[in-house]
Amino acid sequence: MTSANAEATSNFDIALGAVSTFPELGAAWLDLESRSDGSFFQSWNWIGTLIANLPDTVPVEVLSVRHNGTLVGLALLARAELVRHRIVRAENLCLNETGFKNLDVLTPEYNNLLADRRHTETLPGAVIDWLCRMRADWDELRLSGVDDKAAEEYRNIASRVGLTPILRDSKRTYRVDLDAVRASGGDFLEMLSRNTRHQIRRAIRIYEADGPLTLARAQTTDEASRFFDELKELHQTYWESRDLPGSFANPFFEQFHRDLINRCVETGHIMLVRVTSGERPIGYIYNFVDARTVYQYQSGFCYDNDPKLKPGLVSHYLAIEHCLESDIGVYDFMAGESQHKKSLGIEGPGLEWMTLQRNRLKYRIENGLRDVKHRLTAPRAA
Repeated sequence: MTSANAEATSNFDIALGAVSTFPELGAAWLDLESRSDGSFFQSWNWIGTLIANLPDTVPVEVLSVRHNGTLVGLALLARAELVRHRIVRAENLCLNETGFKNLDVLTPEYNNLLADRRHTETLPGAVIDWLCRMRADWDELRLSGVDDKAAEEYRNIASRVGLTPILRDSKRTYRVDLDAVRASGGDFLEMLSRNTRHQIRRAIRIYEADGPLTLARAQTTDEASRFFDELKELHQTYWESRDLPGSFANPFFEQFHRDLINRCVETGHIMLVRVTSGERPIGYIYNFVDARTVYQYQSGFCYDNDPKLKPGLVSHYLAIEHCLESDIGVYDFMAGESQHKKSLGIEGPGLEWMTLQRNRLKYRIENGLRDVKHRLTAPRAA
């Protein structure tokens, strides 16, 4: 670590303790949130709901960072022992997750420390250096769904402090820049490819034969709960028809989101919409709203045998048009390769799921064997 980095670290007072020892956590988190540029997944809406729904048996702690007495950083760190290949054990610290598969079904994206915008660049390095020097009770730090810029910075930090960065997964995101649409005249449909425009217009004509296409946004918690019930039914029908469990097969997933809806609909932080053709619902979309960004999170669509009907494409098109009428700047489809994301959006930041690993002999052996396996199974050039 350079002297400059050591000096930056020394300017921070870092602590890690049980949630119960931070009685005013919600107020402190909201105050820091107002001084930060985090995503919805770093907001108290998300984090507070997570804390409220986690079982008491999950060992989750609050990491807090102060600078000259002012709170400038917050995160949740959960401890979990992970076992790979049945014999390799690793004590993990998980950032804003738990390390338990049955609980880590919420898939937060744009995840990171919540940092005062004045300290965004220096705070992650200070935290990781402190964890390496002051806490010996962990082997790996799991960072899930961090954007590619942050991931690169974490790789640089790892190099400085002697950790090994392991990439577990990476995904592309897609988004619609609504400000750019407005600047181009506001006709979103005309900005799409010829084929996408044709599919949307044809599907709309077919749907409108049964009555006008309308989009309704849930205005109350009760209405949102009804929409969510109907979204769940369509979502599960689709995935179960493919012999897959669907998101709602996990009770914690549903419990968390029903609580989130109760907290956030009437404050405007959740956008739950229903699209109908006449009297028939064709789609439900469940989004989060934070600052000027809509995060598209979950959906349920009514699929027909007619391939000309495009319930997902049409529902998202109408939701984007709805957002254009407000001050929303970005409609973010987030990670995934679904065709409707590629058809309606442009590529956004990449996301990475990574682990920063301490330099242990067992992990050097594990990583070496993985590299040998990769070389042996990689396709050979002709």
